[in-house]
Amino acid sequence: MPDVSVASAARRYRRCEPRHRWYARCKYHLDPIYAVAAGHARPGTRTLDLGAGLNLLAVLLHELGEGRRAEGVERDGAKVGAARRAAPEVPIVEADLVDLPPLEPADLVTLIDVLHCFPAAAVERVLDAACALLAPRGTLLVRETTADSRAGWTRTLERVAIAAGWNAADEVRFFEAGELCARLESRGLVVSERDVSGPLHPGNRLYVARRRASVSAA
Repeated sequence: MPDVSVASAARRYRRCEPRHRWYARCKYHLDPIYAVAAGHARPGTRTLDLGAGLNLLAVLLHELGEGRRAEGVERDGAKVGAARRAAPEVPIVEADLVDLPPLEPADLVTLIDVLHCFPAAAVERVLDAACALLAPRGTLLVRETTADSRAGWTRTLERVAIAAGWNAADEVRFFEAGELCARLESRGLVVSERDVSGPLHPGNRLYVARRRASVSAA
């Protein structure tokens, strides 16, 4: 991914208040998830980022261009407001993931570091909604913090962010090894798993899920 696109996306947030501006800059430059997710968003495709925060992924894809379309969904009104100030032409919807409004299906649906903020029953609803929003040959990306020892620092950081009010959580619950794979596979998806953590997020895992028919056709 061109560095110029990352730098251009980060500059968008200069018009935001300092906490949002510096968060965007740090995340773009230190968290590999944005480059990895952008690699799954081919030219001409639509991406839907559920739990988008400051809409960092959608803004980056807008900067990459080549017909990429992207939209975020976020329940935190302050973050939605910051995202709209940074890039008013990049859509973001203010909504709770367990009660989504009608949305256009997407070639790429992402859930980046959000599922651990929901109780078990709500996780099922969010995963069902994400799968329902997948285009026929679409891909679902889920990144989550694991419950094993490698992710101790990341879990602590997440709890601090929630306690400080940066992130909202109905319940904090991290996933055991194999748990998310099983949940995705039970929905008829073929799942691959890899480490996508970076220096600030040790232990984070990325799950790439596709419908069986799409994998067979490929």
